[in-house]
Amino acid sequence: MSPQASEAPSPVEILLFSLASCQEITVKAYANAMGVPLTRVSADLTGKIDLRGFFAVDESVRAGFNKIEGVLTVESPADLETIKQLKAAADMHCPVKDMLQAVPMEITLNHIQK
Repeated sequence: MSPQASEAPSPVEILLFSLASCQEITVKAYANAMGVPLTRVSADLTGKIDLRGFFAVDESVRAGFNKIEGVLTVESPADLETIKQLKAAADMHCPVKDMLQAVPMEITLNHIQK
């Protein structure tokens, strides 16, 4: 049985899931390449959307997200400077983030040093 429309994620929610999972995977890949130990990585993102664009109420408003923001949580025994370098490498090489650069995006860092 297929889920009801209200139970299934919308296409824009799937896009956010794709970005979040790509950020997590890219951080893990670059941590491995850089020799940075990780305990846990998670991304929590939200997208700001003005439905006037989707419903063509205002043609000056874009139909999709006008901002994506969230937090990338990296739990690691490494120091903050190393984790910042790791995040910078992941941001530069995350394929989904690269494809979404037309959307203003801000993903802040939450480092848990353990």
